[in-house]
Amino acid sequence: MRVFKFLLLVLLSIFIVLQSKQSQAKPTIVASINPLQNIILAITKDKSNNVLLIDSQKSEHDYSLKKSDIAALTKADLIFYISADLENKIDAAIKSNHNEAQAFEVVKIANLKLLASRANAKKIDPHIWMNPKNAVTIAEFIAKKVAQIDPQNAAQYRQNLASFKKEVQLAEKSIGLELKKINAAQYIFFHDGYQYFEDYFSVRPAKIIVSGHDSELAISDAKQIDTLVRSGVVKCIIGEKWDEKNTAQKIAKNYKINFSNFDVSEVQGGYVKMLEDIVRVMVQCGVK
Repeated sequence: MRVFKFLLLVLLSIFIVLQSKQSQAKPTIVASINPLQNIILAITKDKSNNVLLIDSQKSEHDYSLKKSDIAALTKADLIFYISADLENKIDAAIKSNHNEAQAFEVVKIANLKLLASRANAKKIDPHIWMNPKNAVTIAEFIAKKVAQIDPQNAAQYRQNLASFKKEVQLAEKSIGLELKKINAAQYIFFHDGYQYFEDYFSVRPAKIIVSGHDSELAISDAKQIDTLVRSGVVKCIIGEKWDEKNTAQKIAKNYKINFSNFDVSEVQGGYVKMLEDIVRVMVQCGVK
């Protein structure tokens, strides 16, 4: 009888320990790119284990998944990526691993404002996070999904979501005021990645040079740039490090106009910091 009671106590202790470990386990969330990771971190903070697949040193347009990436996708409780068009290799890996139930193509979330690609009207411009209201909608969706798999921290996720909404709202106001001081018609954006930001804040640059990272500068674009710069309209070009041929920088140097290098995937410090940095770069580029 004593042996039975002892074994019962041992089994009960093991059960309690296992239950405790299970309750303390953090959900593992995989994000494809840094802007999504920033939104996820705003909701989960230290309550989840977060994995970023494509860091700022790589481009999502031609990134090849490593074995560690495949392992992360396989083990993840939740996976968030923008679209099959933007991160096509991630989409394919999810389908081949048969873990679609844990994965969410963010562009398909309801109530987002979607804009057609300026290069191809039949496709959606995937840079949806550049619209603050879209970012809030994405955050709401993420908070809901994380709360479903981690109900014990659901209240904390809702609180973090409310804080994120307030932070974005305040940033919108301050960014709007800063942009009123800037004449966006004096700027050329080398990469067409800011359409949602332009649309939301009514920013109208003089020209967008190329539609994608692998696009070449067309002769017609070069002629238009020449006309704009010689007429004194354009004062600044904003490019990205993925412009491998340094075309944007060469144009700025040739015409002796200002140049700034900016990539949203490199921004550290959160989603709002990314929005604020876009304005900061525009201001700095305009006053050099």
